[in-house]
Amino acid sequence: MNSTLKDRCASILRDHFLVDTRILRNGKYLEDLGLTSPEKKELLNLFEDEFKIELSEKDERKIRTIRDTIFIINQYINPDLRMKTT
Repeated sequence: MNSTLKDRCASILRDHFLVDTRILRNGKYLEDLGLTSPEKKELLNLFEDEFKIELSEKDERKIRTIRDTIFIINQYINPDLRMKTT
C-alpha cells in the first residue's frame, strides 16, 4: 500500500474533519470515524481535488474503508493498475 498516498488521505481527514489519524487502520470504516453521509461526500470531493481525479459514482459507492479509499485512488493516479483489475 502506498504510504505517501495514505499519509495524504490522513492529512485531509485530520485537517478538514479533525479525525485523530493515530486511530486510522486500513480496514477502519469511514463511518466509524464519525463522518456523516454528507461529510463522506465532501471527503470524496476533497480527495478528487487533492489527487486531480474524478471518481465515478460506481467507485464512490465502493469506498467504505480506508483500504478501499487508498486502493481506488491509487487506481486513478496509476491507470496501469486500473487496467489490470478491471
